[in-house]
Amino acid sequence: MKIDLSNKVALVTGGARDIGRAISLGLADAGASVVVNYQASADKARDVVKEITARGGKAVAVQADVSKRSDVLRLMEETRSAFGDRLDILVNNAGGLIARKSITEMDEAFWDARYGTADRIWSGKPNPQLVADTAELAPGRALDVGAGEGADAIWLAERGWTVDALDISGVALQRGRAEATARGADIAARIDWLHADVLSDELPAGPYDLVSLQFMHFSKADRTSLFQRCIAAVAPGGTLQVVAHHPPDLHTTAHRPKMPDFFYAADEVAELLDEDWTVVACDARPRSATDPHGDPISIHDAVLVARRS
Repeated sequence: MKIDLSNKVALVTGGARDIGRAISLGLADAGASVVVNYQASADKARDVVKEITARGGKAVAVQADVSKRSDVLRLMEETRSAFGDRLDILVNNAGGLIARKSITEMDEAFWDARYGTADRIWSGKPNPQLVADTAELAPGRALDVGAGEGADAIWLAERGWTVDALDISGVALQRGRAEATARGADIAARIDWLHADVLSDELPAGPYDLVSLQFMHFSKADRTSLFQRCIAAVAPGGTLQVVAHHPPDLHTTAHRPKMPDFFYAADEVAELLDEDWTVVACDARPRSATDPHGDPISIHDAVLVARRS
């Protein structure tokens, strides 16, 4: 279905690069007049405006740091000057809306701010590798490490699991709790939402029939310690699943932080397992995705699935 945005005015903060660029172009293609906001990428912003006008659309580029009130007021004034006293669509995409930090600095305050930039950050769907590898397991007790907004925990609870959903962000946990409640009292009763930093706090008391870690990217020393604690938390007969962005994804156009030391293959986890474990899967699974430019690409998930005897 094609959306008609003719005679609409759209403002895209951080609209010059990556996802912001794709959003700016998409809105223009639908007929909107677009204000492409940027902080430092002037050349890229001009390129987006040039591409929009070449396609017959209308666009202007406006520099502003949207973390500063004075700049925001100026941005709105220049929007009115370009397209009149109206704004129909606002897309808050600018990274400046939250502090710019490296992975090593992504603490509770960072993640609460990150989740606070939108009503929902993730898709609301369970991670596909979790579904593929656990759908046939008999339900028991599960630990979801890095639960985020709770899609995995809720999916497990709907299948009869009792879940400890652990995350550093209270904002994310509140959203997960609200969604679980909306799904029904029986679902909500099966999930405990636990606020903790997995690097510095103790894991909940096990053992668990399933321990799931989805896309937990830390330094090697930090993740090795976390993996070892999660391995110890699995009950006899239980399952461990670790899923991560595979290192070769760094060489694609996928949006990945350029920090190769924080990426790892599944065999790194497998090497930590002793003779009590059977490795069910240790591979890099291809998955279709869309890059920040809106182009289809193939990426890979590193997946480790193991069962304790």
